[in-house]
Amino acid sequence: KDIFTYFLDGKKISNPDSTHCTQVGEMIGNLINITSSFDQNKNNRLNLSKWKDIFAKCEQIKKHKFVNFIEPMQKELDYLKLNWPKSLPINIIHADLFKDNIFFKKDKLSGVIDFYFSCNDFNIYELAIAINAWCFDKKNIFSLENFKSLIKGYNKYLSLSEEEIKNFNTVLRGATMRILVTRLHDYIFHDDNAIVVPKDPNEYYEILKFHQQKSIFELLSNKNIQLSILSAGIGYTTMSTLMTATPISMNMMHGFSLFSTGIVLQMHVVGMFLPSLI
Repeated sequence: KDIFTYFLDGKKISNPDSTHCTQVGEMIGNLINITSSFDQNKNNRLNLSKWKDIFAKCEQIKKHKFVNFIEPMQKELDYLKLNWPKSLPINIIHADLFKDNIFFKKDKLSGVIDFYFSCNDFNIYELAIAINAWCFDKKNIFSLENFKSLIKGYNKYLSLSEEEIKNFNTVLRGATMRILVTRLHDYIFHDDNAIVVPKDPNEYYEILKFHQQKSIFELLSNKNIQLSILSAGIGYTTMSTLMTATPISMNMMHGFSLFSTGIVLQMHVVGMFLPSLI
């Protein structure tokens, strides 16, 4: 059952892993399933047309820290206008599933807040907003594992159609532009007396460049990347097994002291990381 309450136990996750992302994907799929039976409609007030209006206002200001973003953003808006999909599955979505709007308690999703931007829009637009928020770290490095886990959770309730997969990269770029253009606006027109500190537009500018260069689903089908992931998994499993078995064998089966066992593990760590410092 779903409950609306004045207080939700839990807190936001700053550095999500695959476990958190699986739960986020499940929540998105479940929420879309629930809202699919609603007979009410609410237009997206922050759609492509609105992004263009906000950008036009920013474009009028000629001197600011991010003036070099203007031309690339204009080109991106032109691209989105030409390529934005027309007919994909639509339902009521949250449309603002950032890390500070989803709470976890003991690594279990405990609630979702802030439905201010809820509207009718593409199912994959909801996914795109979440992927941008949950699958890039603080250095804007994309986590393929988080992405795969989020999609896996979503697939528990819904499956992506071929048309959705075909248009996914464009919708990801649109979801990125929505945040980029609003952050740019908030930076340029920020009231110095306001308590809220404007967020850095550069974060989403870098994410936009990532999506312009790569299609995430192409990454998943790339055999070299699949081989790299498999190799890393095998290597990590082997290392974990050896590091677990070695101290047990040394101490319990061969009679070495805990001090000696600890020295071996310390030398192992030094051996792994010292070459990278030379």
